[in-house]
Amino acid sequence: MLLMSPFLTHASRQDGHRLAARHMPGHSSVKERSIRRRLRRVDRGFADFLRRCREEAPSESSTSLSAGGRDWLLENDFIVAEALQTLDGAITSEFLRRLPGLKERPDESTGDPRIEIIARDLVQRDRGRLDTDEVSLFIEGYQEVHPLRLAELWALPSFLKLILLEELLEGLTGGETNFEVGPYILSLRTLAAQDWRDVVEALSGVERILRQDPAGVYSHMDFRTRDRYRNQVERISRKADDDEERVARAALEQARSQAGRDREGHVGYYLIDEGRAQLFEALGSRVPVGGTPARRRRWSGLFYFGGIGVLSILLVALFAWLAWGGTLAGLTALSLIPVLLAVVPAIGVAVALANRLAGEFFVPHSLPRLDMRAGIPDEFRTVVSVPVLLASRDDVRELLQTLESNHRANPDSNLTFALVSDFPDSDKERTEEDDEVLAVATRGVQNLNRRYARGGRSPFLLLHRGRRWNRVEGRWMGWERKRGKLVELGQLLLGQPSSLWVAEGDARRLEETPFVLTLDSDTRLPQDAAARLVGTLAHPLNRPEVGEGGRVLRGYSVLQPRLEPLPESDGGTIFSRVYGGVQGLDLYSRAAFDVYQDLFDVGIFAGKGIFDVKAFEASLAGRTPDNSILSHDLFEGAHGRAGLVSDLTLLEEFPGHPLTHARRAHRWIRGDWQLLPWLFPRVPGADGTRVENRIRPLGRWMILDNLRRSLQPPAVLLSLVLGWVLLAPAQAAHWTLLLVSVVGLPFLIGTVDAALRIVRTVPRRADLEVEVRALGRALSRWGMELAFLPFEAWNAGDAIVRTVYRVYVSRERLLEWTSSALTARRVHRSDTFWALCRSMWAGPAVSLAGAVGLLILPAPIPVAAIPLLALWFGSPFVGQIARRSHRPIRDPRGVFPRRVARSLARRTWGYYEAFQGPEGNWMAPDHFQESPGREVARRTSPTNLGMGLVAVVTAWDLGFVGTSRFITRVRSSVDGMHRLPRYRGHFYNWYDTISCQPLNPQYVSTVDSGNLAAGFLSTREALFDARSRPLWTRDQVEGILDTVRVVSETLEAASGSGTARALLNEARDLEAWIESRLFAAWEAGLPRFVHAMEELRDQRMALFDNAFLRLQGPVTDPEDVERWDAVHAWVSHLRGDVERALDELLVLLPWLRAEFRDSAAAKALTARILPEGSGIPSLRRLSVVLSRELPEEVELTEDAGESPDAEGSDPLERGLEEARDVVRFLLRDLSELMSELDAWYREMDFTFLYDDQRELF
Repeated sequence: MLLMSPFLTHASRQDGHRLAARHMPGHSSVKERSIRRRLRRVDRGFADFLRRCREEAPSESSTSLSAGGRDWLLENDFIVAEALQTLDGAITSEFLRRLPGLKERPDESTGDPRIEIIARDLVQRDRGRLDTDEVSLFIEGYQEVHPLRLAELWALPSFLKLILLEELLEGLTGGETNFEVGPYILSLRTLAAQDWRDVVEALSGVERILRQDPAGVYSHMDFRTRDRYRNQVERISRKADDDEERVARAALEQARSQAGRDREGHVGYYLIDEGRAQLFEALGSRVPVGGTPARRRRWSGLFYFGGIGVLSILLVALFAWLAWGGTLAGLTALSLIPVLLAVVPAIGVAVALANRLAGEFFVPHSLPRLDMRAGIPDEFRTVVSVPVLLASRDDVRELLQTLESNHRANPDSNLTFALVSDFPDSDKERTEEDDEVLAVATRGVQNLNRRYARGGRSPFLLLHRGRRWNRVEGRWMGWERKRGKLVELGQLLLGQPSSLWVAEGDARRLEETPFVLTLDSDTRLPQDAAARLVGTLAHPLNRPEVGEGGRVLRGYSVLQPRLEPLPESDGGTIFSRVYGGVQGLDLYSRAAFDVYQDLFDVGIFAGKGIFDVKAFEASLAGRTPDNSILSHDLFEGAHGRAGLVSDLTLLEEFPGHPLTHARRAHRWIRGDWQLLPWLFPRVPGADGTRVENRIRPLGRWMILDNLRRSLQPPAVLLSLVLGWVLLAPAQAAHWTLLLVSVVGLPFLIGTVDAALRIVRTVPRRADLEVEVRALGRALSRWGMELAFLPFEAWNAGDAIVRTVYRVYVSRERLLEWTSSALTARRVHRSDTFWALCRSMWAGPAVSLAGAVGLLILPAPIPVAAIPLLALWFGSPFVGQIARRSHRPIRDPRGVFPRRVARSLARRTWGYYEAFQGPEGNWMAPDHFQESPGREVARRTSPTNLGMGLVAVVTAWDLGFVGTSRFITRVRSSVDGMHRLPRYRGHFYNWYDTISCQPLNPQYVSTVDSGNLAAGFLSTREALFDARSRPLWTRDQVEGILDTVRVVSETLEAASGSGTARALLNEARDLEAWIESRLFAAWEAGLPRFVHAMEELRDQRMALFDNAFLRLQGPVTDPEDVERWDAVHAWVSHLRGDVERALDELLVLLPWLRAEFRDSAAAKALTARILPEGSGIPSLRRLSVVLSRELPEEVELTEDAGESPDAEGSDPLERGLEEARDVVRFLLRDLSELMSELDAWYREMDFTFLYDDQRELF
């Protein structure tokens, strides 16, 4: 944002006007190398000057710079370095070619760009002082005479920096006395902070013209799209040799002539769409080659497919030349077989090279987009649907967590997040588990709506449908699986009959919803990704135009974003890191997507994207036969015209196990081969009749290319083996080397790219490490592909044969499918090395068979075959290594780092226990000063407050405090914070913890507020978990053990005396007792554990206390006094931990007290409330059970052998009532605390802290 000063006058505008009057635009003759020379001279000059400043004392300085100026420069040298680095990357030959020069410049040297002369005048006007407002006024005045080109406006900050640096260096080294450094440094800092996008749009005449768009769309687009439009104006002006503003006006006039039409009435139609031809005609210019999208697609097709054809022929010829020994005389019928098989990998290499060349010669372009940062309008309301199977309660919980996470990242009021569910296949229409699982899902969606409902809007829905009998499959199942759910969702949104029903949520959320964003259950939506997708599909140039018969003629009915694996997919194994991080010739490669979108304006739909409901349904109407298509994504995208949103990425899980990956590939290959009939002119229709195939040739090529990819592993394997058998040893060696290179070519391309980047540049160490890791992953992927080749060949061959048989013979089991989550669970359940060997038997089998075959053949064994045969034999071992975690083991001693970490954590919690208490209103102090004069700093900040809350959460997680104490401490801290005054929801940066008043100067810190907001969210989530988490866990036993270990550590540090050693032995005995007895009691159940805890409190701790009192003698050394004080403190902590843990147990489970433990009533209560296998109860469960299971049928008084007390009630019954009251109080306090923290978080107004220009806080 430009900040207007009240002292500005028209002087700047007049100066710009006068300068422009002296200028006559012409051509610039400046070269990149001359600018580079100037930059190097400035860089060397500053380096020498700064070196001298650092080496010389101020009093002895040989420079003319004052002491203040010298300090200015030394303290801000990074600003100079940053400016030089920016200029080094910004100034290129292409950059300079776009800048006009001047024909006549009386006072300046010739050959300089016009914008450099303007920049020099601006810098010299006030000796380096630059004000962005004055710069803008100066440029406005200049443009009253000569409008500047867009390239010049973008180049202005670069030339201002260059002139500032040159003038600053000249002043430093020119001997000028009292030269002022400050203005130049401040100007460089201002230019670095200024968002030049706002300046360009404010000064650009082209921008002012395009904002008059009659469709009213241009001003509502995001910056990237507006910038693309302006770039096209610039390109068209160069091709047409015309003025940029005249080009913009011509586009505007064309749009005005078509006002009222969504597409043709928008200026963008004439800048980036088919209207470009009309625009060139209006400018009186010939349309250049590739000047319109249609012409570009024609030329791209010739280049791409012609290139694949030529490269394929050359590569097949190379294979043949190697197989036949370089002469036709070597051609035999047998040697022709491996050559024919090699056609498939040869085409694969040709496609990979063509994709690579296309990336070099064609510029990628992204789809235009509306700006939805202010929110999605009602007219583009969208359902985010996740088609799922409700298989188990655990599955449902994971689904709900992912759904919630996606909503948090995309919390728009016009987004509705829906689980679209059905049940797994079954022999029965309904099973016993169905109602239970559906109830869990229903309650989960209810809870989410309670938590996130705003303004009467509940953002979550559960849509469900029942099973249908499938005669072909012979099973009860969801109709057409995922495809059927999306079809029925579309019918529901369009008001048509549908078997989907709203199981939970507000059905009104589905009204007038034109878009559906469909995701898989493991897909993660990055922040604001949904709004960006909606904005892309909502743009008029992307909206689908449906013609006769449902064919999408222009625009897109479905948009597919990029897909990338989650950083730590499936636990972060070596396999997921290598396969997920390197893109090759696999089914959903990024190169293929980019090639199709950038050359032909279409993409491949991969099942995760946004679609226009009406157009999508119309394009598929009558086109999809039942029980025929498993992998429907490519089919739907080919009919509905899919587009790739290349600048937006969704994240998804990547298999972390070779077998999980193989089974997913098997499912994909089966789905691809089911589309085989759609390569032909006549195809099956929805009613079973043969209809005309409406998939365009490019769509059929996509299908064929996927089939070719699936054939590649078996073709390469057979080519290798037959080459060894049928070719001469010399030819076999070359043959093997070529085929091995074919397998690794996609990864070799990446390897070469990385190596060239390292050689061409001198990268920073961090960049070099990234490139080296990329090289390592690429080479690892190549090696794994070779090792797994027989396994992948068998896997692909099995899928192909099964599918062809089912499609053309049996017509059964075409919808056979297992979810990715279930597949992963099955693999992990039997995840042993022998299970891996059984599944990957193909590698060792081919290796042994190949070795035996080569041994019995009369020809000698090809040397090139031996490494591959050995690698294949060891492929299960490679798989075993690949399935391991890639995380490095930091310490070979295993448990040692964990003990150290827990000990440090316990000591850290000790700090908060000691200093975050009632004397400071339960707020964490800033610090504690140990010496001199031990003192607590009674002040706190938002960061300290947030750390205090998170410290309690972490202590609870680690078992240092129980659930009730966790809630109580959070309540105390929140009550203390309620006393603190705030500003616009923010806590001030410093408070006195005793008076609770803010300290001067009073201000709000963005960083501290962000830290506190994170603390609120983390604590709120922990409180939410506390309702359903078991009240006691094994971690609490470990927490007591950690405290004992800290006692031992403090005793070790206390002294080398015999007393300390004796006490240390006692502490270690106690530690051993806890490790053996207390953990064993925990495993035996709560009653045994309570008894052991009582023994620990009453006997073991008593023995330790007696030994402590008996052995400790007088201490005189001050350092020893301090150490023994620490020992006393930690012994006290230990005693408190034990007593509080036991008290919590006995308050909430009173029948486990010693006086009731052996009674019949206590045993009955234990059996009912703690039944075997039920686990430790949570607060919520305990509340329900205590309310329902009070011992009415058990005569407690008689069983206990006691009489009622004076109050007339039984002690155990009274204890149960007290426990119920405590549990209800804790649950109520939990809910109130969550609401309070959520309110504080939402009241924090970050808008006034946000810099819109830099898009930073």
